[in-house]
Amino acid sequence: MKRSVWRALGAGSLLGLSVLGGCGKATSPPVLGGETHWLEECGQGAALPKDGCGSGLACLCGTCTAACSDDAGCDWLSADAICVETDTTARAGACAAGEPPRLCVSTMSTPDSATAQASTGNPLSLTPTLPGNWACLDESPPEPDEPDPNRDVVTFSVVVADDRTLQQIPEVSLRACSVNDRVCEAGIAQGTTLPPASPGLPPAMTVQLPVQFQGFLRLTAPGYVLYDYYIGGPMLQDVIATQPFLLVSESYLLEIMQGLGVAAPSRSAGLGMLRVQVLDCNLDPAPGVELRLSDQDQPGDQLTAQAWANQARIPVLNAPTDDEGIAGFIDLPTENFVFEAVVNGRTFGSRTFPISPNRLTTGTIRVNYDVGY
Repeated sequence: MKRSVWRALGAGSLLGLSVLGGCGKATSPPVLGGETHWLEECGQGAALPKDGCGSGLACLCGTCTAACSDDAGCDWLSADAICVETDTTARAGACAAGEPPRLCVSTMSTPDSATAQASTGNPLSLTPTLPGNWACLDESPPEPDEPDPNRDVVTFSVVVADDRTLQQIPEVSLRACSVNDRVCEAGIAQGTTLPPASPGLPPAMTVQLPVQFQGFLRLTAPGYVLYDYYIGGPMLQDVIATQPFLLVSESYLLEIMQGLGVAAPSRSAGLGMLRVQVLDCNLDPAPGVELRLSDQDQPGDQLTAQAWANQARIPVLNAPTDDEGIAGFIDLPTENFVFEAVVNGRTFGSRTFPISPNRLTTGTIRVNYDVGY
């Protein structure tokens, strides 16, 4: 059976929510004598001397660029400039001892650098290389899974617990809903409760779904925020979630908003909330990934949204995905929003989530929605 991607959807407290995407980036790179020198080769054997990069730039790792601590420190260079670890760049081998740990790089090769790469294998662009767990971003997607012609029904099973106490929730219910049925008064299938795996643990819940089901699972309980989990791919086989779905009590959500320091905690608690888990090419949780609203959602409503994540189990604003790959947003108005993830300047996993007030919308963002769930 294929490894489940649900392993950590709720691990770490509450909505491990998080990361804000970049704002609009800036102007043109520095010029000297009317020419742009950002990302040109410099130093020994290069056309530009070590001190010839121009105002604001330095010859680092044999390339004209700038040191940085975050993406904002590169905004002045180019719209596609980002800040990455030096040893993840294509020019890491050219770095001398004492070079800065992070550099401004481009997410796109310039025509000149593309030509140089084709002829020498050594790109002038500092476009970052991808770690092994993200190598599939440069590969053709695998073939989609095929449904078993002998099966009409699959099951989804998950432990459900209180986010704060990790204990059983009284009177919790689970039902499966069509993707177009936001109200979901009855749903297409009702969940049932299973005995706990061990004494003292919360029980699991299970629901039968038609093969190739695409929709969401809704969990409700008195005194808890409505919880909608959107399945990211057609259900083709049984799934046993390896981590619980953690429901958030209304009182605890208000405490979280107060701890985050939002201007109006009660108002924020009543708006739409998103929590997603970002998964890498191996379908493992991906920490340190930026989650953002897509460009088409930049104007207007996007400005009210606030990104947050957990750090050492403490919710904070504007941070990347936590160790479980979890991140999200609060203060979202009622609307369909497109979210995407960014790793090493590469965008992937664009996915639409319907946001509604007074509920927590959850799901996964991953490279390929035809593989896994």
